[in-house]
Amino acid sequence: MVMLSSPMPAMDHLEPLLAAIWIQIEEVAKSIKEIDGQTYFIEQPDMLDENGKIRDDVAENAIAIEGTKEDFIKNCTEKHIRRLIRDKENLSENESDSMPRDLEIKIPLHLKQLVTKTLLVKWIDSAIYAKYRCEHNKHYILKKGKVAPVDANNTGIVQQNMHWSNGLHQFLQIKHGAKITPESLSTNFISNVTYFKRYRQNIYGLTGTLGSISARQLLNRTYSVDSVIIPPFRQKQYRELTPIIMHTESRDWYNNIVESCINKLENGRGVLVIMKFIQEVDELKNQLKTAGYSESKIKVYKTEEDSTVIDEDLKPGEIIIATNIAGRGTDIKANKIEQNGGLHVCVTFLPPNERVEQQNVGRTSRTGNKGTSQFILLEKKEFEFNVLRQERNRAEEEEIMKAESKIKKVTISDAIFAKFCELLNEINDDVDLTTKYTCRAVEERFGIWLKMQEDKILTATSEEKLLDDFKVFRKEILDDKEN
Repeated sequence: MVMLSSPMPAMDHLEPLLAAIWIQIEEVAKSIKEIDGQTYFIEQPDMLDENGKIRDDVAENAIAIEGTKEDFIKNCTEKHIRRLIRDKENLSENESDSMPRDLEIKIPLHLKQLVTKTLLVKWIDSAIYAKYRCEHNKHYILKKGKVAPVDANNTGIVQQNMHWSNGLHQFLQIKHGAKITPESLSTNFISNVTYFKRYRQNIYGLTGTLGSISARQLLNRTYSVDSVIIPPFRQKQYRELTPIIMHTESRDWYNNIVESCINKLENGRGVLVIMKFIQEVDELKNQLKTAGYSESKIKVYKTEEDSTVIDEDLKPGEIIIATNIAGRGTDIKANKIEQNGGLHVCVTFLPPNERVEQQNVGRTSRTGNKGTSQFILLEKKEFEFNVLRQERNRAEEEEIMKAESKIKKVTISDAIFAKFCELLNEINDDVDLTTKYTCRAVEERFGIWLKMQEDKILTATSEEKLLDDFKVFRKEILDDKEN
C-alpha cells in the first residue's frame, strides 16, 4: 500500500512519552536475572554473590517471573506509563492511588484518546522489538545519522524514504542516539490492488520470476489476468550443485562458504555470493581476507551506492559478495569467465519463497551461458534440503492465503478513504478563505480516527460496519463545521 503520512500538530509533544517508555524498559531489564533456568525480577543492584546466585539477604525480594521476560517487561512498563500520564480509566483503584505525585507526562488533549486507547500498547511492543529483535545491519542501517529500513527478505534494498510506524522508527532513533522525528499519521493512501484494478482489462506485465503456481493463481483471482510461460530462446547450460547444510556454529558455515568459493575462484571462475544480511556480507569479506584471498579481487554490493561493482565484466578469480539486492534483475557480465565454466552463484540462506529463489540462482547461466549454483545453509533443523524446501513452500502457501485475506482488508481501507475524499470535496464546495485550514484540520482528525480504527480494519470481515463508523465520523465533522 502506498501511504502518504502527514505531520500531526503536537505529535512532537509525545517525545517525552517515547523517552519514558524506553527508560522504563531499560530499568526493568536491568533488574531481570536468569538463574538455573528460572527468571527473577530483583529491584536491587549487586543482587548476586560471587557464585552467580541470589544473595541470601535479597532472596525474599526476588520475584519469580511466570511467562516470558518480554511479557513481564511489557506489563511493568504499561502500568508505570499509565500512571505517569494519569490514565485512570485503565488503572485499578490501587494503581491510581500509587501514582507518583511529582512526576507527570502531559498529553495534548486532542491526542489523549489516541495515546491511551491505541498508541501506548503499540509503542511499548515496538520499543521491546527495537531493543531485543531489530538488529543494525540486518533489518536496518544507519545512514548520515538516520535509520533506514532494509528489505532483507525480498529485494535487499535500503528503503531510505520509508519510516516504520507505531513508534518503531522513533525507538531505533533513541537506541542509537539519533535525532527523533515525530511519528506521523497516514491521511492519504491507495493500495496497489485498487490502483491496478483501475486499469481493468488493460493490465499487462513481463517478468522472469512470477513465482509459484499458488502465487500466479492469486494474481489471477485478484486482477482477472492469465499468465503464460514463454520458453527461453537459448537452452540453459546450468547445473545446481549438491546443497551443503551446516547444523553447527556459524564459524563452520563461513568456513564452508569460503572453501567452496576459493575452490571455484582458483579454477578461473567468478563467484557471486548472496547473503541475507549486510553484516554477513562484511563478515564473509573478513573471512576471505583471513583465508589469504586478495582483497583486490573481493567486491562488495550492499546498497544501491555499490552498484558500480557490476558495471564491468567479472574477471577470473573475482568474487562479488552481496545481499538480495544482487538477486533481482542484476545482469552480471560473465563473458571473461565463460570459458572457465561461467558464473557460480552461492546462496547462503533459503529464500522465503520460490520467486526470490529463482531470482537469486537466475543470476547465472543467462542467455544460454554456462553456470552453476549451490546452497550453503546454516540450519538448526537437521533436515535434508528437499525437506527444508518443501517446508518453505508450505509456509509460502500459508502466506499467500494470508495475502488474500490482507487484500480484502486493504480494499476496506481504500473504500473508507474514497468516502473521506467525498467528504473533503463536499467541504471544498464552500468557497471561503478558511476552507484550506478547515480541510487541513479535517485531515488531521481523519488521521487520528483512522489510526484508532486500525485494529478493527485488521479483524473486519466486511466493510459495512466500518463504513457505518465512518458515517458517524462524517456527521461529527459536518456538525462541527456548521457550528
